[in-house]
Amino acid sequence: MEREMESLIDNKTWELIEPPTDQTLIDSKWVYKLKDNPAGDEAKIFKARLVVNDETFNLIILVLCVDDMFIWAKNQSDVDECKSKLKSAFKMNELRESKRILGMEINRDHEQKRLWLSQGKPDIAFAMGKVSRYMSNPWKVHWEAVKWIMKHLKSILDYGLLFDGLLDNAKSLFGYVDVDCGQDLDKRRSTTGYVFTLGGGSISWRSTLQKCVAQSITEAEYVAVAEASKEAIWLDRLIIEMGLKQGVVNLHWDSQSVLHLAANQVVDSRVKHIDIKYHFIKQAVYDKTIELVKINGKLNPADALTKVIPLESFRRHCATMQVVHGEHM
Repeated sequence: MEREMESLIDNKTWELIEPPTDQTLIDSKWVYKLKDNPAGDEAKIFKARLVVNDETFNLIILVLCVDDMFIWAKNQSDVDECKSKLKSAFKMNELRESKRILGMEINRDHEQKRLWLSQGKPDIAFAMGKVSRYMSNPWKVHWEAVKWIMKHLKSILDYGLLFDGLLDNAKSLFGYVDVDCGQDLDKRRSTTGYVFTLGGGSISWRSTLQKCVAQSITEAEYVAVAEASKEAIWLDRLIIEMGLKQGVVNLHWDSQSVLHLAANQVVDSRVKHIDIKYHFIKQAVYDKTIELVKINGKLNPADALTKVIPLESFRRHCATMQVVHGEHM
């Protein structure tokens, strides 16, 4: 608590003034929270242009979460200059090459151009999304599910995400999307799951209930692809700004009907009632921003984010997303 106070004072967070005589002051108190669980924290990404010689513009990306910061730039000199400017305004501790950030351990093999991210509390998006729906009124079956999650966590503590810079398609962004139609027994909504990989490793994934109740499997699939496409476009723009060449984003899907619907600029009768915000996928396909690619359902890793699957399939999907044991680093 004293360290936090010193930091706030050193950075001149506030200015003390005399309280107004005609106003009632509101009291405050300390709120303590474990900081080693970043799952609920959202990292903010800031982009800045560094001017060199009044002509050259170099991109610098700051990833900031509370008081943890990660600086990315192509040249070390740009990183050093950025840190120098920040230090002139704020009191900062420099840790040089990052070993740990947001609860993740960072292991590098510079010769093999490999990066391995591990976390003692790994992401369990689908499982937690499922059981958290019953937090207000849990039954015994929900407690049994939580115990299975704990058993699963114990078995994968030494696993992490592997990124390989020597892969032929290391700089290419690939997306996979799947849906579980209407299996939410309470609200009859469908579950959307998607995952995106870069350098072979997963960089973005999500498992969530759709906001609308789909009236058909086709509608649920169409909505899932539209939601995944928004994430694909944002990631593609970020990658381009980082200097990695990226053309059309390949979004893999196992439904041929949705591929035809998205490619057809005429609104089909099966989807004419769908909210217009989901139809932007047609324009994205037409503009060649997104290319929907048919994939065998058994090979689609997003399947693991929408439903319970056999252990063999789960392991196969983990391999596709390069969720591997530390010994493979």
